Amino acid sequence: MIGDLGGGKTTLVKGIASGLGITKTVTSPTFSIQRSYELPDGGMFEHFDLYRLEDQDTVVNELTECLLDPQAIVAVEWSKQFVGRTRPDRLVIDVGWQSENERVVLLSATGPQSQRVVEAMR
Repeated sequence: MIGDLGGGKTTLVKGIASGLGITKTVTSPTFSIQRSYELPDGGMFEHFDLYRLEDQDTVVNELTECLLDPQAIVAVEWSKQFVGRTRPDRLVIDVGWQSENERVVLLSATGPQSQRVVEAMR
C-alpha cells in the first residue's frame, strides 16, 4: 500500500482483516514494524508498516519470508521503497485524500494473479 500520510492505509488493513474473519483488534505496527494475526481457516495475515524503515536487513528478511509463505496474506504499508524486494505479482493499493471524510483508493495489478483479484472486485 502506498499513499498519503494519514490517508487510511491502516483503516483499510483493518477492513481487510475483518473481511478475512479476524476478530482480534488490528492496530498499526508503525513502531513495531510487523504484526501477525491468525486466520480462522489456517495461515497468517501479516501486516507490515515500513514508514520508519530505511533498509534494515532483519525486517526485510522477515518480510521476504512472509512473502514466500503460501499460507500467508501480507499487507505492507509504505512499500514503495521496498518494491524490489516484494513479489513481482502483487496488488498495489494507492490510498489518497479526496476530502476530510473521503478517500480515493486505486488498485493496480502487476501480474496475472493480482489481476484476477482486481477483476473479482468488479
